[in-house]
Amino acid sequence: MWRLHFVGGFLAAPIMLSLAVTGILFAWNPQMERAFLSDTLVPSGPAQVSLAGQVEAVRQEHPDAMIISVEPGDAETNTGVLISPGGIAPEGFGGPPDGQTVYVDEASGAITGTLTESDRPAQVIREWHSSWGLGQPAESLTELAGSWLLVAIITGLYLWWPRTRAAWRRTRGTWLPRISGRGTRRWRELHTSIGLWMTPVLLVLVITGLTWTEYAGDNIRVLRDAFAGEAPQLDTALAATNGETTTAQASWANVDGVVAAARSAGLDQQLVVTAPPDDGTAWTVAQNDVVFPLDRDQVAVDARTGEVTSMTRFADTPLMSQLTTYGILWHQAELFGLLGQIGMTALALGVVAAIVFGYVLWWRRRPKGEVSRAPKAGRLIRTTPIGIGLVAILLGVLLPTLGVAFLAFLVLERIYSVVIRRRGWKPPVDLA
Repeated sequence: MWRLHFVGGFLAAPIMLSLAVTGILFAWNPQMERAFLSDTLVPSGPAQVSLAGQVEAVRQEHPDAMIISVEPGDAETNTGVLISPGGIAPEGFGGPPDGQTVYVDEASGAITGTLTESDRPAQVIREWHSSWGLGQPAESLTELAGSWLLVAIITGLYLWWPRTRAAWRRTRGTWLPRISGRGTRRWRELHTSIGLWMTPVLLVLVITGLTWTEYAGDNIRVLRDAFAGEAPQLDTALAATNGETTTAQASWANVDGVVAAARSAGLDQQLVVTAPPDDGTAWTVAQNDVVFPLDRDQVAVDARTGEVTSMTRFADTPLMSQLTTYGILWHQAELFGLLGQIGMTALALGVVAAIVFGYVLWWRRRPKGEVSRAPKAGRLIRTTPIGIGLVAILLGVLLPTLGVAFLAFLVLERIYSVVIRRRGWKPPVDLA
């Protein structure tokens, strides 16, 4: 357990430092965007131009583009119109690959700026957070680092856990470290204390972060779907009406009536309005609420009559799906507004501090000229507690990159123990 804690933490810590720093930047991205893009994002005054008029301004500016969706503006943010210049329809939950958001001042109807979604500051920070902008191979490294953080948490708790009543009484120094202490004891107590206090939120942070990864994310989604149950689906099919044309249903000239119908149905948060692909499908209006408690209801609207034909409520979705949504928004520092941003920043700084204290502790404790001198590896099968072994197997299955790393760790341990130690050769740098 000590060797797993040391090796995993030692190798994953640099990546975790990168995740912490980029995570802080992402948490404060809304303020940074408004500061650097205020001319584009901030309206000049109260609304004067209809939403249909704003969309028409975008259509005139980009006559060949496909309009994907519209987020009506408010007192603080201009209306955002998502378009695909190449006419490429989005697939799945993401936007079109060439997506651009055109911002319109609802006070004047003037276009204030256009942001390519792939170049948006939030997207750039997200890519650096997940892969340093290097793509899928690097994302596997961040997935491995996040998985090793779970190992560091579990092994750290196991190593700290007091075995006797007297040992429990001596844990005061780990919950409230003596900063004035000397030597390695002070650094160990600081490292342990931060880890203990942050363990619950760190577990949630790691698990929600792994939901975006390629391998672990697939397994997490399978488990979530298996336990969550089926979420209610919005019915967007419309009954046939004689004499109606496709143009009458899908024209963005009807968008104000669609929004009014959604507001009448109780959708009073920030909205995302999506036009139907054909005359047999209703408009979709969804709330994009990110403030606790969430209100993410959505409705289907028949633009020919202004009638709400279907509605789904966030409160009716399965509990596991709700918790997943809450967890992701919390991970992105969106859930509790400014308080959430401050809390996520404090958590990231705590991760940085725990890593720094861990490195200092290692540096002070290591024998001169060696990387470390861990306890000798015992007989793995005989010495590993059954519970820990089962946890290791479960983690290796759920987190495939970690499972491969576990196997590599065990193979290298055996090679080092059998081939090198039995020959009586001591390497100049002890990699144990």
